[in-house]
Amino acid sequence: MQKKKYRIAIIFLYTFAVIFIFYIFKINTVNSKTQNTKLYDGKQVFIDYHYITAYNNLYNGNFNAALRDYKKILPYMKSAVFYENYIDILFYLKKYDELEDALNISIKKFPKEKSFYQKLLNVYIVKKRYKKAIDVIKKMQTRFHPNAETLQSIAVLYMKIGDYSSSLDYFKKSLSYDKNSPQVYSYISKLYLKLGMKNKSLEYAKKAFLLNGYSFKSGVFLASIYEDLKQYKKAIDTYKKIKSNNSLKFLAIGNDYYNVRDYKNALYYFKKALKKSPNNIDYIQKIAYMYINLKQYRKAAKFIKYHKNALSNSYRLRYMYGISLMRMDNYKEAIKQFNKIDKTSLLYNDVVYNKSICYYKLGNIKKALSIFNDMSDSSPEKYFMISNIYYENKNYKKAIQVIKDNIQKISNKDEAYFYIADLYYDKLRNRQKAIKYLKKSLKINGKSPKVLNYLGYLLIDEDIDVKQGVKLVKKALEFDKSNPYYLDSLGYGYYKEGKYKKAVDFLNKALMNMKNKKDEDDIIKIHLAEAYIKLKNIKKAKSILKEIIKEHPNNKKAKTIFKKLK
Repeated sequence: MQKKKYRIAIIFLYTFAVIFIFYIFKINTVNSKTQNTKLYDGKQVFIDYHYITAYNNLYNGNFNAALRDYKKILPYMKSAVFYENYIDILFYLKKYDELEDALNISIKKFPKEKSFYQKLLNVYIVKKRYKKAIDVIKKMQTRFHPNAETLQSIAVLYMKIGDYSSSLDYFKKSLSYDKNSPQVYSYISKLYLKLGMKNKSLEYAKKAFLLNGYSFKSGVFLASIYEDLKQYKKAIDTYKKIKSNNSLKFLAIGNDYYNVRDYKNALYYFKKALKKSPNNIDYIQKIAYMYINLKQYRKAAKFIKYHKNALSNSYRLRYMYGISLMRMDNYKEAIKQFNKIDKTSLLYNDVVYNKSICYYKLGNIKKALSIFNDMSDSSPEKYFMISNIYYENKNYKKAIQVIKDNIQKISNKDEAYFYIADLYYDKLRNRQKAIKYLKKSLKINGKSPKVLNYLGYLLIDEDIDVKQGVKLVKKALEFDKSNPYYLDSLGYGYYKEGKYKKAVDFLNKALMNMKNKKDEDDIIKIHLAEAYIKLKNIKKAKSILKEIIKEHPNNKKAKTIFKKLK
């Protein structure tokens, strides 16, 4: 009896719901001129039946059946709500072609309904028809009140189709509605970067970093631009401003200190990174490498030995351990470490070379040379490494002979001839042989800037053919415009030609591009001092020479020139 009462109640409620829906549909479908007609004419029954059936199918999750019912009554429906429901079903079923048609019809019927434009925009984005999507947003912009969001959407779509200039214009327009959007400043910065305008990119990246409250993401992006411009100190300053103190921040700072050859600070920040992430092998490797760069081999060995687990899992760390022991003259132990490195490792050729040096230092020359049999004859480094064994022991003639004897087996012959020329000139002071082999190298590769510069400088420095030397150096600079060594060669060439003002300009430019390599810029400074002397600017020349003598008291040439000025 109780169950029967529940069934009657359910039937009553369902019937009431159907009659109520019928009444709502009647208002929805019958226009104002026919509102006094009978409630249940044939057409209305047809509409009501399919609407209710669609509703039941939707309730039961049968969307395809519901869609069929909606399509049958679509021509009779005048409500925006109905079209919205119909479109939602198409969206759910991912029928994007039908959706596109239905939304275009809906926009014509209901031009003030913003949601239809938004849904059509989404369809075009899904279909990757970005130009059509842009057209939709532009219609929205003219039909509705323009705002920052609309303009930014257009900008993003222009980015997707690779029209960076148009994207930039719309992002900039959006700033008039929202002046403090860090995301927009970040987008603009990235666009300027794509357009190759790095200084403009920097301007907006700085603003994004500030508006983002010195966040990690925007800070890394700003620093990466500085790094791309090789402005590592500014990159370091940017990283330091980032509020979060995670291991990646300290790693990035350490990397940039390494880039400016400040190994002490690099070591300090790599240690901070390791403290945040104690088992990170990459950080351990970087710290060990910094100790080696600082020539603190004992500390490097002790540090690596302490991190036993990392040592057993990293052939790079094992290699650095071997190098540290080798530099401490512990050649036997170094060989043991090198022997533990697998032949498949990327560093294996370097392992062979250093192991060979160890045997050479132990007096076992036969073993030192036979060890290279492990390397393939086609390996480009093999004969250079063998030659270097003799070079390390100052047997320069034998070093040259190794390359000459195996020249047919060496694939990069231009490099081999350059190497021979360098030994002849720098170690054996045989300029004629040096010129001969530099010309051989250029015959193979006439676009090698280092060979062009070397030969050019030799002709200038030895007063063989200054005019030809300047010409060769200029050609080298076509391939590498900011190379400090090439700029020095050209400046010195102008000095030899008596063009002292030009010489000063290029020598100063060379110093500016030299960065922190103080040991290597003494020659440039001496050349510059000599040029200032010719221009009768003795005060400037003295100042430069004093600076050299202060940093390197044993520089005889600087001292000699300075004494003559007194």
